[in-house]
Amino acid sequence: MKALLPTIFLSAAMVGAACSPHKVTRNPAPPIAIPTAYSSISAEGANLSDKWWKDFGDPELDKLVDSALRGNLQVRAAWQRVAQARAIAKQAGAGKFPAINITSAVRKQNDQSFGPPGSPSFVVPTSPVSIEASYEVDIFKKVGNSQAAAMSDSMAARDQVESMAMTLVAQIAETWFSLSAQRARLKLLDEQIKTSAQFLELAEMRLGQGLGSSVDMLQQKAQLAAVEGQRPLLESSVSVLENQLAILTGRAPSEFTAAVQEELPVLPARPSSGVPADLLLRRPDVRAARLQVEAADYRVAVAVANRLPSLRLGASYGPFQVADLVFSTANIWQIGANLLAPIFQGGRLKAEVTRNEAVVQEKSYNFGQTLLQALVEVENAAIQESKQIEYVAELQEQLVISQQTLEEARQRYGAGLGNDSFVQILLSLTSSQRIEQSLLLAQKQALSHRIQFCRALGGSWTQELEDSSKGSKNE
Repeated sequence: MKALLPTIFLSAAMVGAACSPHKVTRNPAPPIAIPTAYSSISAEGANLSDKWWKDFGDPELDKLVDSALRGNLQVRAAWQRVAQARAIAKQAGAGKFPAINITSAVRKQNDQSFGPPGSPSFVVPTSPVSIEASYEVDIFKKVGNSQAAAMSDSMAARDQVESMAMTLVAQIAETWFSLSAQRARLKLLDEQIKTSAQFLELAEMRLGQGLGSSVDMLQQKAQLAAVEGQRPLLESSVSVLENQLAILTGRAPSEFTAAVQEELPVLPARPSSGVPADLLLRRPDVRAARLQVEAADYRVAVAVANRLPSLRLGASYGPFQVADLVFSTANIWQIGANLLAPIFQGGRLKAEVTRNEAVVQEKSYNFGQTLLQALVEVENAAIQESKQIEYVAELQEQLVISQQTLEEARQRYGAGLGNDSFVQILLSLTSSQRIEQSLLLAQKQALSHRIQFCRALGGSWTQELEDSSKGSKNE
């Protein structure tokens, strides 16, 4: 008799593995046509490094990335959303198993005493105890589809963490090279101040020899002061960027230190972009959007199943009587089945199906939009990098011409040729220093476009990520 209860529920579970009234589409296709190639990108290029930031050859950047992936508070919060989604999936699957409960109620009380007559007595409640079990047979896979939807949600939450990690790495690299660029600008500024001071000495010397004018000297003093006046703003920018890196790595500004380079790295060879369809696998945000479509489709199946009959089994064994500190039972079994078939619900159940079908369409369009955005990001970053490299080459040519002009003007001024030779020095010096700074910023911007290009392509390195909050407990 005792083996009857599990046998009944095992049989019911086998019956429950029947069929789903709605066929769910796994790995749904996007609602847009994926082009076979990018419109503005050559297929040629080096292999895409999985951890692309290592191609810059900066160990300090590598340390910052590792630190940010472990310590960034937004990433840690995202991992907790994954834990919540997995717990919800576990809850959704609980209906596959019978629910077993023990019930008890106080019926009466007896005075009990131990020892010889006159010994103290105490009250013992008599509580009938029953074991009850219930199980809803999953005839139309309502429970199974609910769990599948929740599992898709949990996988999408994991992909969203990976997408956040990709964006975080790009932010770290972008901020790091911005900081290096500002350090390099400070170094360049010191060189420019030194050069401007040398021309001021030249003007003062010419004035002392009676060959120059006080106007030349004052103009050069003004030029030197203008160059020196750039330092406070650059120093402020350096501090702000350091604070941004501190926040990205999950640390307070006072706790952040890093050995910042005073020069920008050489731009590595551009990686191959592959084909647009690769984004379906490489980009975690695209994967998450697809999983959200799938989860919504599972919920359509649940809504359809809610319109169909359901079968619930119940059984109880007992009650057990606890009296006089002795267990006794009447060995009473109760087994029953309840069949529920909705007939009229005022259109509520049908409307729920319609609503869930609309959710599927909404998620599908969001999936298509996410994929389109990914395609645009790759194309934009590629064309911007190409044109930025051309711009850098143009600036390099301008700088050569400007420096040649400055040297010619300096020689003419030293030889006392021309009434406006010092004016030419001022113009050439200002132009040369401006181009030097523009060139530095342009080189940094080329790095930024490369970072965005690599981020837009995605990668598989995020699949190795582990919950940073769990890792922190072991540190």
